[in-house]
Amino acid sequence: MTGPETPIQVGPYRLLRLLGSGGMGQVFAALHEGTGQEVALKLLSSESAEDPQLVARFLQEAQALARLDHPGVVRVLDSGRMGATAFLAMELLQGQSLREWMNASRGDFHGALALCRQIASVMVDVHARGIVHRDLKPENIFLCPDATTAPGQRVKLLDFGIAKLPPGDTGPLDPTQVHTHESTLIGTYAYMAPEQFRSAATVGPRADVYSLGVVLFELLAGRTPFDSTEPIELLTAHAREEPPAMRQGAPDVPGALSAFVATLLSKEAEDRPTMARCQQVLEQPWKPEPEVCSIPGLASFTESHAALFYGRDAEVAALLGLLEEARVGARRWVQVEGPSGGGKSSLLHAGRLPRLRTLDIREGAQWLIATVRPSATLWDGLAQALTTALASESKDALLGTLRAGPTALRDFVSSKTPRGFLLLLVLEPLEELLTLDVADRQAVDALLAESLRGGEVPLRLLTAVRGDFLHRMEQQLPALARNLPEAVRYPLPPMRASGLAQVVHGLSRHAGLHLEEALASRMVEDARDEDGRLPLLSHALRGLWGLHAEGSLTLADYDRMGGVGGALSRQAEGLLDALGPQGRERAPC
Repeated sequence: MTGPETPIQVGPYRLLRLLGSGGMGQVFAALHEGTGQEVALKLLSSESAEDPQLVARFLQEAQALARLDHPGVVRVLDSGRMGATAFLAMELLQGQSLREWMNASRGDFHGALALCRQIASVMVDVHARGIVHRDLKPENIFLCPDATTAPGQRVKLLDFGIAKLPPGDTGPLDPTQVHTHESTLIGTYAYMAPEQFRSAATVGPRADVYSLGVVLFELLAGRTPFDSTEPIELLTAHAREEPPAMRQGAPDVPGALSAFVATLLSKEAEDRPTMARCQQVLEQPWKPEPEVCSIPGLASFTESHAALFYGRDAEVAALLGLLEEARVGARRWVQVEGPSGGGKSSLLHAGRLPRLRTLDIREGAQWLIATVRPSATLWDGLAQALTTALASESKDALLGTLRAGPTALRDFVSSKTPRGFLLLLVLEPLEELLTLDVADRQAVDALLAESLRGGEVPLRLLTAVRGDFLHRMEQQLPALARNLPEAVRYPLPPMRASGLAQVVHGLSRHAGLHLEEALASRMVEDARDEDGRLPLLSHALRGLWGLHAEGSLTLADYDRMGGVGGALSRQAEGLLDALGPQGRERAPC
C-alpha cells in the first residue's frame, strides 16, 4: 500500500489504500480518525517537499479549490504542512476518470457531447472567478455516477495544482509572482494551447478552450489532433500545423460541429470562442449524420458557417468598429454596399453576428439582435424577429401593432427594449424591399425612416445592399433614403488574393480535402478572374469534395471538373438533365 518512506499516519489522517501516484506525490484513501470521514489525501513526495516552488504550487491547489467551492469541482476539506511533507484532503469521489470512460465507451457520440457540455459549464464559472486551469485533460476530469445527468455521469474537475489564479489577495502564493515565470513550461503537451508553450504565465481563459477542443476532438475522433511522444514535435504541431479533418476519424460528426471544434483549436487565442459560447453550442441537439460537405457552395454563408468564414478579418474588424461607433454615438444606421456576389451577406451573418454576440461590452448598452430578410413574408419575419429578440408579446399580436402607423416600430422598440440594451435590426439584402407591392413598400419605408428619427430610440439599423440598386432605393424608398446622408456607409472591397488563399486553404481543411499546392494557387488565380469570387470559389471546392479520395486532389482533378466556372456549368447541366427533354426545351437560355 505504501512505500518505505510513506507515513502510515499524517496528522489526524490514517492512510487506508493507494489511489494513484504522479510526479509530485501520491493520493491515498484515508480516514480522519476524529470524525470518521473518509477522504482522498494527496501527499507531496519527500523529494518534492524539498523544493519551495513545488510546495507553494501544491498548496496553491488548496487555495484554488477553496476559492471555487463549486459542485463541478472536487471539494477541498483540509490542507497544510505536516513534518517533511504537505497534504491536501479532498472529498473521496466514487467513479472513474474520463480517460477510463473513453476507453470503455469509444464512439458514444451523445455521451461525449454531454460530458463536454458539463465541462464547459463548470469552466464558465471557473473563468468567472478569474482562474485558468491550464491542465484540462481526461485524467483530470472525474465522472461520478448520476442517473439524473446525461450521460449518467456527473463531471468533477480535479488537479488545480498549476492553475493560474487572479492577482489580488493571494499573498505569497500568487501564481504570477511565485510559481509561473515567462520561461516556465507547465501543462500536458498533448492538450496545451500554443500560447501556453510560449508563456504559461500570461495565458488566459481561451487556453482552457483549446484544451477542451483537444478533449472533444479525442472523444469524437478517437485520437488527439496531434500525436507524438516527442515534446518538441508536439510543440511544433500545436504552434504551426493544422489539425486533421475530424471526419477522417469520425465521418458521422455533423460538418457544422466539426467546423466548430476546429475553431476551438485555432492557433491564436482571440480566434477561439469563449467557454460560454462552447457551452451554448454543445447544448444544441446535435445528431450523427451521414457524411456531408460542410462548404455552403453558391449560397451565402449563414451564422452557422462562422467557423468556415475566411479571408475577411480586416473587413469584419472594420464593420465591428463602425457598429461600435453607432452603439456609443449618434449614428443610427450602418450600411454595407457592394456588387452582387461580393460577400455582403456572408460578412454580416458569418463574420459579424457571431462575434457581436460574444463581444465583451464592459460599459454602455448591450446589443440585442433581430435579423430579417425583406421578402414577401416581411411582416411575419419582422414580427418574429422582434418577438424573439425582445421576448415580448406574441408574433400575431405584434403584426397588428406594426401596421398601426409610421411610428409603430419606434414606439414598440422604445417601450419593449430593456434598460441598458440597444436593438440592432439587421435587414439584408435591402434591395428585396423593392419587390414588395406598393402599399407594403411605402409602409415599411415610413416605418424604418421614423425609427431612425427622434431622440433616444434604442434602435440601430444594419443593412446590406447592392451598389447598383442605390439609385432605385432613392426612388422607391424615399423616406428611408433621406436618412442616408446621416448613415455610415461601408463599401465592401473585393477580396484580395491573400484572402482568397485563406478561403481555399481554410474551407478545404474543414471539409477534409487535401489540395496539392499548385491546385490551391490555381484556384486563387481563377477566382480572381471571376466576378462572383467567393460564391464560385466555394462552389468549386464543393465540387472537388464530391471527387475527393484519400490522397491529395490535383490540378488534373480540377481541370476535369472544369475549374471554378465549370463546377457551376456541371450543376446547371445536372438540373437540365433532371428536367428531361421537354423541360430542356422550355428552360430559358
